[in-house]
Amino acid sequence: MRRSIIKKAGIILAAILLFATVPPSSFAKNGTATPSEIERDYDETDVATPSTISRETLEDLTGDWSLDDVTRYSFKENGKGTLILPRHKYNFRYTIDSETLTLDFENDSIDTVTFNYSMVDGNLLLERHEEFGSSYYELHKE
Repeated sequence: MRRSIIKKAGIILAAILLFATVPPSSFAKNGTATPSEIERDYDETDVATPSTISRETLEDLTGDWSLDDVTRYSFKENGKGTLILPRHKYNFRYTIDSETLTLDFENDSIDTVTFNYSMVDGNLLLERHEEFGSSYYELHKE
């Protein structure tokens, strides 16, 4: 049972890292929709954009955020953070400006990642633009 959970966590980690570093277009096949072609299930006018949220974002961002049952991000006020997985932790430095959140990992094997971000109903919404589409993530504060 424990091996099964560890194996599943490893697969989830690999998928997250793969999706964070490989453009969605790499996965598209003929007849398959890319993320930019998929209709969103929300009205974009209801979503806060970086230009409409308060600049206290650094204070709002500070703390622990869950992406799913095994993936957590921890942001400190000093611009440092950690990606926390069941068996590994990856430290990063982060910066925010009027439109982006950038994670620069200390581990050179993990690429720097830049997201458009917004805070909606206490959740952190991240959008990563790729050459052929976008990826969306919703994190919940713990």
